[in-house]
Amino acid sequence: MGGDSGAYADERGAVSRQLTGRRRVKDARARTVARSKGSTERSLMGIHIGFIAATATRAALRRAFCETWPTVAVVASEEEFLDADALRRWRELQEGLGAVGKRPGEVLVFRQHARWATIEDPSYDFASDEAGLQKLSGSLRTRVVSFVVETAGGSASFWCFEDGKLRRKIVADDAPVETAGAPLTEEAGLPIHSFYMNEVEALWSALGLTPSDWLAGFTDCQAVRIVSTGAVATGERATAVGVEGSGSARPWWKFW
Repeated sequence: MGGDSGAYADERGAVSRQLTGRRRVKDARARTVARSKGSTERSLMGIHIGFIAATATRAALRRAFCETWPTVAVVASEEEFLDADALRRWRELQEGLGAVGKRPGEVLVFRQHARWATIEDPSYDFASDEAGLQKLSGSLRTRVVSFVVETAGGSASFWCFEDGKLRRKIVADDAPVETAGAPLTEEAGLPIHSFYMNEVEALWSALGLTPSDWLAGFTDCQAVRIVSTGAVATGERATAVGVEGSGSARPWWKFW
């Protein structure tokens, strides 16, 4: 069991090293976790926010997500949620499976809100992966935006890709604000040199992505538990998901 856990840790380490743009927001989270515990976790702003949004359908975003990050596989999914409590209970159940001998995994939530399809990514693994976001945008041939916010650590990041090209980037943490690309129309009037919650909220509003508007919706919502593809290969089998090479008639990413 110990050797198996070590092998899995190595797999996750290899995946993590491939992700770009994560270190700053992860460091901000680590610096403040002690004073963050038990503070404002239940509020909308909370301790940390990470999500991706694309001008696409939820089904198209799910498919493109799995093609963009082939190092993960979906091993469980659920769409029947009556409310936030039902979603929370399912998330806790899935995330607790690591304690009973199954591979630890991560829960992502896909939603549709008007023209936007969204992915809630509390770990930031995907929301801060610039190379992955660029590939996702190219695959969907549309606009993809991503936000990572650490309210306790005073860190806020934003990326916008269009048709596979970086359109705009704003990263504000302990260092001076880092930007790339020309300002978006939606940024008009925003003091980007002090990019933080007021500016993030204004940008959400301008884009039509204010979380309080779409986090309360459960009519077009799907939660999935993902694990490393190595985890599927060495132990836990995907449920209701065809794993590539397993003889299934559909690829493993066809999880709906």
